[in-house]
Amino acid sequence: MKNFNHFAPIIILSLSCAIPQLGKQLVNLETFDLNFDVDRFYSPEIETAKLYSAQRDEILAGKKEEEFGDKLIDPWSFETIAVDSVFVDDIFAPSKQLVGLQYNMKSHTLGDSLALYGNMHFEGLNMMRSKEGNFMALVATKENENEEAFRTLLARLEKKYGKAKITEKDFFGGYNVYSWQLQDRLIAISSKHNDKSNELKVAIDTDRKTIDTAKHATIDTKFFLLSNKYRQAISGNLKSGAWLYFDKLGSR
Repeated sequence: MKNFNHFAPIIILSLSCAIPQLGKQLVNLETFDLNFDVDRFYSPEIETAKLYSAQRDEILAGKKEEEFGDKLIDPWSFETIAVDSVFVDDIFAPSKQLVGLQYNMKSHTLGDSLALYGNMHFEGLNMMRSKEGNFMALVATKENENEEAFRTLLARLEKKYGKAKITEKDFFGGYNVYSWQLQDRLIAISSKHNDKSNELKVAIDTDRKTIDTAKHATIDTKFFLLSNKYRQAISGNLKSGAWLYFDKLGSR
């Protein structure tokens, strides 16, 4: 008993450190665990954003930046995460029935790598959890110059899970959604040409201190993963951002 008590805290600490956090560990979507702790994954970025906001308020009140020393938060050192409540969609009246909470990245770094499936790296990663705190779904995004990376991803998924079911969609231009219904989850991907005509683009190079507003067309890839436990709850209630590309897929 004495030896067990001596080493137990070390074991617990080791397990705790193994839990992924945004930007700290790469999320492997191919081996993704449906018991994922969504809140813990995003909490460091959310807490940093709160601290940054508090420091900004102090500076506006007259405190000098130099007074914070090395504790001053760099605005480019964290990602902005919005925690959005999703309610049951009701066309007749606003619904107060909560479906879950979405942790949506309001900004991301082009070329960054937060998650991967095979050789495909994703630079944006949003997740959704139930009101009880359980993982529900995720959607990862990536901008590419051409379709080669998407075709490689599609081939890898079809080799592993068989031919995909193809669903034709139309949202600011047609595109296909490729999906696989597995025993415990639904996986889907889509690829769509984006000419950036509907986007305000501002890219900031912090090293060169330059701002680029030129719009360059891309092929946008989206990867969707849904726990079967929440198929019916989510279907028909994904109405914003990258999520809406996969709305109603879970109802099949």
